[in-house]
Amino acid sequence: HALKSRVSVVSEPSKSDVVALTMPSSSAASRCGVHLHLLLHRFGHRPHCSSSGRRCITLLTSFLPIAFLVATALSSIVSARSFAGCKVHTVQGPRGGKSAVFADPPAAPAAAKDSSATELPISAEAMAQQAAAAVVRAFNDGHQWQTVRLRNDATLVPGVALKQQVKDPSTNLRNLVDKTLPLVKDFAARLWEVGALAELKSSLLDASGATMLYGEATDPLKDAAVFYVTGIDLVTSDKFDGFFKGMRDRLVVMVNPDQAAESPWEGGDVAAEGGASTTAQVSSTFKEQSYYYASSVINGWDTILFRSYPGSWHIWLESLDKELDRIGVSSGKPTYDDIVAMQTAYEEHRGVSDVQKLGKRLKDQVDGFSVDSFFAQIR
Repeated sequence: HALKSRVSVVSEPSKSDVVALTMPSSSAASRCGVHLHLLLHRFGHRPHCSSSGRRCITLLTSFLPIAFLVATALSSIVSARSFAGCKVHTVQGPRGGKSAVFADPPAAPAAAKDSSATELPISAEAMAQQAAAAVVRAFNDGHQWQTVRLRNDATLVPGVALKQQVKDPSTNLRNLVDKTLPLVKDFAARLWEVGALAELKSSLLDASGATMLYGEATDPLKDAAVFYVTGIDLVTSDKFDGFFKGMRDRLVVMVNPDQAAESPWEGGDVAAEGGASTTAQVSSTFKEQSYYYASSVINGWDTILFRSYPGSWHIWLESLDKELDRIGVSSGKPTYDDIVAMQTAYEEHRGVSDVQKLGKRLKDQVDGFSVDSFFAQIR
C-alpha cells in the first residue's frame, strides 16, 4: 500500500489552487526492495540453490526499487486519465478557482461532509462553483445523468425582470435566457479541472431560448452536455435520441427544466411511484437532483429549498423580522405538504398569527422583491 500513487492537495495562501501528484519516495521503494532482497537472499543461500542462481537473484533485487517506481508512475498516469474512476474534492482559492476532478483526501466524518454542503451561496459565482462541485461528486458516485436547479432570479443575477413583461411565455423565457446564460456557462465551465476543457460550444435549440452547452474536453471521454430550460418534448424528440445514446457514460446535466416555456418538468424518481408517462420516465432517468437552489412563496412565506449533493435538503423561510430561519432538514426532497407542515410547526413555536403573516405578505408586495433581504444576515 505504501507504494501506491496518491493525489494530494497543496494549499498556498498566496497562490491559486495546486493539485500535486505525489509519487512514493525512492527511499520507500528502496526499503521495500531491501526487505525482499533479504528474503530472497535467505532462499538463495539454501543448499540446493546454485551460485549462478544466487547471482541472478541478487541482480534482480538490485533493480526492484527502479521497477517499483516505474510501475507506480505508469499506474498513476492511467488513473489520472480515468474521469469516471476519480473521486472529487473541490478546492477554492483566494479568488474562487475552478472545481477540479481528482482523488479525494482521506474521508471526513459523515457529519462534516453534510455540513459543508448546507451554506447558501451569496453570489452567482459562488453558486456556480458550489453547483459544479455537487455535480462532479454525484458523477463520481455513478450518476451520469442529473438535474440541477440554479437560482436565476434578480437576487443573484442583476437585470433579471422581477415580473413577467408580456404574457407570451416564450418571450419571457428568451429574456430570462439572455440575462442568465452567462451564469449557466460559468457553471458548465467549472465541471472540468483547469486545462481539461478545450472548448465550450453553445447551441440555441428552439425559439423559446432552450440552449445546449457542449464541452469538448482534451480527453473525448470527458466530454459533457448541459441543457438549459429544455422542455420534455424537446428532450424526447427524435433528433436527440441518437445524441443521448452517443453520450453513453458521459455526463449530461439538465439545468432548470422546470422553467421551460413548453412541457416543463423536474427530475425525480417519478416512475418508481407508478408513473408510466413519458415525463415520468424522463424524470426518472434524470432523477438525481444533485444541486437545488430555488425560492418561492409557499403558504404565505418566502421559502427557500436547498440541496447540494450528497447532503440533505434544507428548508428556509424569511421571518417576520426579515431574518433567514431554517425550519427543517429532510433526507429526501420534501413535498409541498411536508413544507407546509414545517411552516405550521414554526408558526406555532414562534406564536405567529394569521394576521401577522398576512401583514408581512402585504408589506412585502409593497416593498417589492423581499428576498433581497435574505442575504443581509449571511454576507
